[in-house]
Amino acid sequence: YTETINTFVKIHTDDGLVGLGEASPSPAFTGESVGSIHDAVKLIGSKIIGEDPFDIGKIHGIMDKFILYNRSAKCAIDEALYDIMGRASDIPIYDLIGGSYRDEFSTQRAIPILEPDEMAKMAVKLVGEGYTVFEVKVGLDPKKDVNRVVAIEDAIGDKATLIVDANCGWDPMDAVNVLKQIEHYTNILAEQPTRSLDGLAWIRDKISIPIIADESLFTPEDALQIIKKDAADIMSMKLLKAGGFYECLKIRAICDTAGIPYRIDDMAVTKVGNTASAHLAWSSKDIVGCGVAQHFFLTKKLKILKSGGVNIADGMAVAPDGPGLGLEVDDEVLGEPDFTVE
Repeated sequence: YTETINTFVKIHTDDGLVGLGEASPSPAFTGESVGSIHDAVKLIGSKIIGEDPFDIGKIHGIMDKFILYNRSAKCAIDEALYDIMGRASDIPIYDLIGGSYRDEFSTQRAIPILEPDEMAKMAVKLVGEGYTVFEVKVGLDPKKDVNRVVAIEDAIGDKATLIVDANCGWDPMDAVNVLKQIEHYTNILAEQPTRSLDGLAWIRDKISIPIIADESLFTPEDALQIIKKDAADIMSMKLLKAGGFYECLKIRAICDTAGIPYRIDDMAVTKVGNTASAHLAWSSKDIVGCGVAQHFFLTKKLKILKSGGVNIADGMAVAPDGPGLGLEVDDEVLGEPDFTVE
């Protein structure tokens, strides 16, 4: 993701508190466009005015009653509500959702599909910047995908974990053929090599590389199905595809109960959205290969924060000080709202 038109949602309380959340359109992934996000926010906003932000379960029930899916829009509202709860309680969001397991964690950087030598050079550069986890994009050409991974391995060795992400681009047979050729490397995970759960389970039975479920995991119900089918070793959670903290906490509880580790990853968001995802990671027990540096990928980098937010230093995501999300937005950069719901 290098370009996006995102929506920022502000929720105001009677006490003068303001919460902030971010939605990102992805028609091919979540089925949401800029227009659909705006329409969903308008509808939901009209239904939750007057509710207590701390009644988060009730509010999610209202959202789901009046509009199905639209999880990115719901996520922005959910993030803003958790931001308010944190500010009202004078604690960061991670303390609201389980407390801190850590104050920093390794964040992945994505390596896009390029020629193998170009991808290897990018990996070397990022290792030099302190990154130790890469999401290696593949899935267009099985034979060349092997060459891509081998080139990166030859360039950096075991200095980083490689999450080989085909984004459902392989059929199950191609996936096994590719992964068999690279499974001798000990630093590889394979994310969503094919789309169906049955396909994932079939692949997982034939290779030793751990399988991550991403496109197959949107809801807590999806998590239960993945476990039932033995389709993955690791779950990939994203606030935007689940509908915010409230739903991700359900998925996290399922994973923790089942003893399955998980990634906290993100989509095409600014530092606001990445900070929200980082709060989930800071408060989670069994994380693997998290990603909250997507704001670096955006071609147009608006400096929308006056202060705070997740700090990326030497490949680590460091927690900010302050309540709620732990950031202050620059309203002059954001500009006037496109619409208000009163």
